[in-house]
This record gives sequence, structure tokens and C-alpha cells, in this order.
Amino acid sequence: MLKTVIYGNIIISEIVKEFIEKKYNKEALAAGGEEMAVEYFAGDILRGQEPSVPLLSGSELLQKLHNNDIQILIVPKECAMGGFSLPWTLFSNGISLENLYFADRLSKMETTDSIEILDYFTPFFETKYLGYLEFHVADHCNLNCKACEHYSGLVKEEVYPDYDKFEKDFTKFHNLIDDIGVLRILGGEPLMNKDINKYMKLARSLYPDARIYVVTNGVLLKAMPEEFYKVMAEENIVLSISFYPPMKDTMPEVLKLLDEKKVNYTLTPLNTEFGKKQILEPQSDDETIMAFYKCSQKMCNNFYDGKVAACFLPFTTKYFNEYFDKDLPEDGAIDIYELGMNTRRLKERLLYPFLRCRYCSTETEMIPWDVMHNPSVLEDWIKA
Repeated sequence: MLKTVIYGNIIISEIVKEFIEKKYNKEALAAGGEEMAVEYFAGDILRGQEPSVPLLSGSELLQKLHNNDIQILIVPKECAMGGFSLPWTLFSNGISLENLYFADRLSKMETTDSIEILDYFTPFFETKYLGYLEFHVADHCNLNCKACEHYSGLVKEEVYPDYDKFEKDFTKFHNLIDDIGVLRILGGEPLMNKDINKYMKLARSLYPDARIYVVTNGVLLKAMPEEFYKVMAEENIVLSISFYPPMKDTMPEVLKLLDEKKVNYTLTPLNTEFGKKQILEPQSDDETIMAFYKCSQKMCNNFYDGKVAACFLPFTTKYFNEYFDKDLPEDGAIDIYELGMNTRRLKERLLYPFLRCRYCSTETEMIPWDVMHNPSVLEDWIKA
């Protein structure tokens, strides 16, 4: 028996546990393999829930993995979306990820026949799944926020990807990652791209199960053509509105429009502060490693010009360098066309910090939201 723990939402964990006990183990024995014994859950529990097996705390989970008391750690895909940090937590604590497995989507349980049941759980490094991915459809913006780490205010002209090249590259990327939890289309300001509908349709065609969002500051929503809203509805795409002070007076009118058009949207609280953590003097190796594993953006996998990085900075730092004549590293991108590139190699490399991480402090300086100076000054971006 392989001692097993299921990580995530307890309700989903119970479903996966039942699948293992009623279907998977039977097929595993028939194929000459080992059964799994689900001994623990680890993750979220709501008041009133009574898990059928003991619930491990985060520290208890790490300890049992360190002691090899657990042979299999299973994470349902539905519990590995967005800010899912478990692989980095395990890796940074010296725990091998070879025993970490993903369970396929719950919707696949009903369509899984006896031949496919043994493939329902796949090793982390072999699973063509990312919990999160984003891509830019415009590098420039119409708000020019001070301390924006995408450096959109420093982009001197309109910068859009070439759609035909993007389609080719993104289709190639699908060979490496064929399922995504959360996919966000952003910028800059993505609604400035006249081809936004094409990007939404492509994203949905390649990733039918993903939660797809278009991230916008909302300034252009009242001027968007009807076709934009039609495509959003047809492709089941959600507007994610970042609420900034310039929209404070007009946001109620915008939301009324979206309600009338029956558009699904989310709205952040009013952003009255931005954080600065960029520095110009490099940190030590230990500080860089600490900064990377503490950083929430290490999971902001960004796809840009046929490359992937753990965050957007390898692709946007060029604008800072050009504007201020600096030479911060622009490394960290993984070329999907690199000889021998495969899913395992991609996911392994996303676990490590890169040179650009040396210039992100472990501490963030919060400043009041404001537009950058014109011309901009280093103090708009650099932590004091």
C-alpha cells in the first residue's frame, strides 16, 4: 500500500479519495501495481466539515514528507490554480517533487474508462498543466501608473505582439502545456489592442477548461464595440477590472453598462497604494533565493514572444533599461523552441530564481497611487 495524502479543498479531496478506493485501486491491482491508501488530507477545511481521514497542517505535511512517511502526495487540478505555491514550498524545503502527482479534472472522472483510470494521476513534472499563465497583448498603457512593474508608462510607443506569430508560438506552447487553471490576458492595457477578440478566441480554443480573464483598468470599456462583449460571452471570459483612482467617479456607470450587457466581471477594491521593491544594487545569493521563494510573482508564469518566464520581469525590464540607460538583467526566459525542450524541463526551470531576482527586495515599500513624473525619474520605480 502506498501511503497517500490528498492536498486541497476537503470536498474535492473526498471525491478523489472515493475515486481511488472504488475505481483506481481495483485497476491498479489488476495491472500488477500497488494500491493507494489515503491516510491524510492537507489543505482547506470549512466549519462544519468532518474529513474522513486526519487533516495535516502545513508543518505536519512537510515533516511527514521529510521522514518519508508519505509515498504519494496528490493535488487535484482544481486545487492547483492561480496562486498555488505548494511545489515551491516543497522544493525550497529540500523535498523532492518526484512523489507529487496531479489528479486530473473532476469532470474527467465520469468519462474515464478502465484503460484510462491508471493515467488519472500523473507526476508533477510530466503533467502538461500549469495553474497559472498570463500574456501581454499590449505593452503600453493609458494610465501610466508610478511603480508599475510592467513599466508600461515607460513604453515610448504602441507595442503589440504580431498576432500570426503569437498564434504559432502559443500553439507550439500547447504541445508542452495542454491545460491551464487560470489564464489572464493583460498588458499594459489589453483593450488598446484592436485584435483583442482574436486573442480571446485563440485562448479559449486551446484551453477550453481554463478560467480566462481579460485584465483591464476599465477606461475603455464604454467605448468597446458590441462584438467585444459578444465574444466574451461566447467564450465564457471574465473581465477582471483593476480599480484605480482615475476611474473612481465613472466606475459606477461602467459597472451599470456591464450589468446591462450581462458581462461576468470582477472588481478589485480601489487601489490607493502601489508597492516598490526594485533596487539597483544586487542582493547576495542567499538574499536572492529568499526573495524568490517569498515572492508571490514567482507563480505569475508569463508567455511572451515564444518564451516563458516565472514572471513578467524578464520581458518588461528592457523598458526600464532603455529609459534610464541601465543594465538590469533581462534573463530568465525559457525558449519553447529550444532543442530538447519538453514539459519536465520547462517546469523544472520555472522553480529556480534568475539573475533579475537579485534586484527585487524581500521588503516592499508602499507608496500612494500616482501617475509617474513626466519625464519619469528613478524614484518612480526604485525602492528607497
